[in-house]
Amino acid sequence: MINLQPNEKILLTLHKHWIIFAAKMASVLMLGLLPLFLFAVPPSFIAAVLPQHVWYPLSLLASALWWLILLLFFYVEWLDYWLDVWIITNLRIIDIEHHGLFRREASEFYISQVQDVTIETPGFLGTMFGFGNITVQTAGEVNFSAQYIVNVESAKKCILDCSYNARLLEQQGKHATYPLG
Repeated sequence: MINLQPNEKILLTLHKHWIIFAAKMASVLMLGLLPLFLFAVPPSFIAAVLPQHVWYPLSLLASALWWLILLLFFYVEWLDYWLDVWIITNLRIIDIEHHGLFRREASEFYISQVQDVTIETPGFLGTMFGFGNITVQTAGEVNFSAQYIVNVESAKKCILDCSYNARLLEQQGKHATYPLG
């Protein structure tokens, strides 16, 4: 749960592009077909190794375990895809990143501290599907980055506009509504 400050509004939420998740799931699908090749083994070869009444239940058990492991991998990848998010508000940028099932990192910084925003389109797929990498450098020389983000151009524009507005308010003596601690 994200606690927003008074007068803070969410402007953008950025996720990874769906094609990244789809590429990982294509490999899972290919690995899911592997147990079907167990049933394509010639019966004469099977009879030399194990009797038929042992081979069939053993291969079913091995296939079920294989598919359960792949289902767990699918679930972990889905969580990583769905729960990794950048939230851009008019006051802050919040970076939430999940690693596996039980580890989560959350970082945030005020948008007025933004010094530079760099975007990169990673090759042909990034150009075709409209995703890229974004790196934000803060006044404290810290870099925050996210990879394979959808609509990086609009994210860059939003961050720079909000940063400009926040610094303009500070110069006018009107400070943005930051939390007191």
